[in-house]
Amino acid sequence: MDIDDDDNQPGNNVSGIVRGMVDVLSLVPLAESACKLADKLIECAENAKRHKKVCKQLSKRVKAANETIKANPPTSMFLEKQYKNYIAVLTETIEYVKEIKKPSSFSEKFKLHFLSFVNANDNMEYHRELISRIDQAIADLNLSIAIENSGKLDKNSGKLDENSGKLDKHSDKLDDIQASLNIMLLNKGVDVKYKKAIILDEKHFSDVNQSESRGSKRQIQKRIYKGVLVAQRKDMTKIESKEVERQAKILNELSKCRNIEQFYGVLLDKSDISIVTEWAEKGDLETYLRNTRFISWSQKVMFAKGISAALNFCHSSDIFHHDVRSSNVLLDENFSPKLSNFGLARFKTESSTSIRGQMKILRWTAPEKLVHDYIPYTKEMDVYSFGILMWEIAAQTLPYETITNETEVRAIVTSGEHPGAIPEDTPKKYADVMKSAWNQQHEFRPKIKAISTILNQLYNDYQYMPYENRPMSHEMNGNGSVNNHHNNNEHLMEITYIPATNTLPSWREALQLHDNKQYARAFPIFEEYAKSGDHVNEAKYLVGLYIFLSYDGIPKDELKASVYLRQSASASSPHTYTTKAQYWYSYVCLTGELYDKESGLEYLKRAADAGEKHALLFYGKILKKGEHDQPVDLKAAEDYFKRARALGHKDAARELRKLRSNSSSSTVAIRSNATNN
Repeated sequence: MDIDDDDNQPGNNVSGIVRGMVDVLSLVPLAESACKLADKLIECAENAKRHKKVCKQLSKRVKAANETIKANPPTSMFLEKQYKNYIAVLTETIEYVKEIKKPSSFSEKFKLHFLSFVNANDNMEYHRELISRIDQAIADLNLSIAIENSGKLDKNSGKLDENSGKLDKHSDKLDDIQASLNIMLLNKGVDVKYKKAIILDEKHFSDVNQSESRGSKRQIQKRIYKGVLVAQRKDMTKIESKEVERQAKILNELSKCRNIEQFYGVLLDKSDISIVTEWAEKGDLETYLRNTRFISWSQKVMFAKGISAALNFCHSSDIFHHDVRSSNVLLDENFSPKLSNFGLARFKTESSTSIRGQMKILRWTAPEKLVHDYIPYTKEMDVYSFGILMWEIAAQTLPYETITNETEVRAIVTSGEHPGAIPEDTPKKYADVMKSAWNQQHEFRPKIKAISTILNQLYNDYQYMPYENRPMSHEMNGNGSVNNHHNNNEHLMEITYIPATNTLPSWREALQLHDNKQYARAFPIFEEYAKSGDHVNEAKYLVGLYIFLSYDGIPKDELKASVYLRQSASASSPHTYTTKAQYWYSYVCLTGELYDKESGLEYLKRAADAGEKHALLFYGKILKKGEHDQPVDLKAAEDYFKRARALGHKDAARELRKLRSNSSSSTVAIRSNATNN
C-alpha cells in the first residue's frame, strides 16, 4: 500500500474528514491575519520617530515569527488558541507602536488602555512588559508548531520505514519540517548544532514490564530508550518553554562528565514536553544515607570525590549549580554518584536565582547569599554547599536537623554555626577539606578543583588500605555507643602541638624561636597568633609556611597551607610578610598538587612587582621557558633576573649567565646556518 493511500480505505469516516478540513480551513484566515498584522507592525516600527531601539527589537522578533508561520501553514485545530493569542498581542502592540511614532508623549487615553494590558508605571516598564509579552506569545506559537511538526515527523518516519521506496517522494517534505524546527530552535535561543541531541522520537521509546515512577508527584517515569533504561520527567509542560530549553542546553553541555546525569534529549509528544536522562537504579543519595545503617568511609569518600568532580566540571564550563545537596545526587547501579537537578543552575553570565521562599535549600545556602539575596551567585557559594553536603555524607542526617523554622535556619547559618557535630570517626583530611569549604568568608574557601584533588588522594589511599583497617561510619556496639576506628595512615592522624606553658609567649619570643630554628616550639605559638590580634596576618604566613615545608616533622598539608598563605597574601593591610606570603602562595599554586594557574600567576606578579627577590627569579624562569601558558620573553626574563641579583638572590647571577650563554649559542647557530646556505 502506498503512503498516500491511507485516506482511500473503505473504513474511513468521510464526514469526519470533511469536518477536519473545514476546521483547518478556518485556521487559514487566522494565519493570514497574523502575517498581515505582523507586516503592519514591522512597517510601523521601521517608521517610528522615537524609541527606535525598542521598535527594532519588536520588528526583529516579529519577522522571525512570520518566517515560521509562512513555512508551516496550519494543518490542525491544535494551533487555534496560540494563533488567537498571538493576534491579540500583535493588535495591542501595533497600537503601542503607533503611539511611540508620535513626536509627543503617550496620550492619556492610551495610558489608561495600556495599563489594563500590562502592569507598568513608566515608559521603560511599557517597553519591557511589551517585549516580554511578545516573546511569550511567539514562543508559545513556535513551540506548538514544533510539537505539531514533531507529530508529522513521527508519522511520516514510521510510514517511510514501511515504504522505503517512497523515500525520495517525501524527503523534501521532511526537510521542510526539519527546517521549521530549526527556525523555532534558533528563534528561542537554542544552538541548531544541538538539534539532533535534543529532539527525541517517541517511536524509539518503550515501557518497562513493571512500571516505576519517582518524584514528589510521581512525575519521573522509568522507560526504555533505544534499549537503555532512562528517566522521563513528564511535568515539564508546566514550565515555560524557554526554561525547558535552558535546562536542556545546560544538561547537554555537561553530559560529557561521568559524574553528572546523562542527558538524552527532549521528547515532544502532542501537548507534553519531557526531559529524558539516565535512570538512577539506586535512587538518590539522601535516601541512601538515611536508610543505610553502615556505610564505609571508603564509600563515603567515593561519594564526595565523585560529586566534587562533577562540580569541578560545572565550574570549568562556567555553570553554577545553585542547589548542591544530597537529594540532588543520584546513584547508578554501581552506586556511582551523579549530580542532577539543574533546574536552578545558571551559566556564569546569566542572572542569579532568588532563594526567597525556598526553605528546602536554605540549609545548604552560603551565608552571604542568605544575608543579601540580590548579590550574584558565585562558585564559592557552590563550594559552601558542597562543604555542608560533605558533612551530610559523614553524619548521614539532615544539616541543622532540629531546626524547622526558616528564620531560625537563616539566623543559625549566618551566625557561623556548623550543621552539627562532626562524627568522631571522620578522617582528619576529610574534615579539614569540609571545614575549609564551609568557611564563613567566601574568599577563603578553596576552589573545587583543589578539593577534588585532595578527595581523589584520600580515596586512592583507601583503595590500598587493608580492609580491616577501613573505618565504618556510625558502627554501633551492643549498648548503642559509637566504636571509634583508627587507621594506620599517617596522613589521617592529627598531630597536635601544645605550648609548654599556659601563658602565650610574646610575638618577639616566638620570632626568636623561629630565628633559632626551633620550629616545633614556635609553631603552636604562631597558630595562636593566627587566630586574632595585631600579628594575625604575619602569623598566618608563618603557619602556612611551616605546614607546606613540613618544618620539624609538622605534617605537610597543601590545602591547609594554601588557605593560610592566601589569607596572609590577600590581607587588606600590608604587613611584614605580605610579599613573602604572595610569593609562597603562588609557589604552592604553580608547583603543588593543587595546581591553580590563574591565582598562582596573579600573586607571583604582585610579589615580583613589589620587589620580592624569590618572586623575581621564579617569574623570570617562567618567562624564559614559556611555562604556565606564558609566552617566552627572554628580554623580560633577563630584566627579572637582574632585579633579583640586585636584591641579593644568590641564584640570579647563575640564571643570567645561563640565559646569555643560550642566547649566544643561538646566535652562533643562526649565523652558521646562514653561512652554509
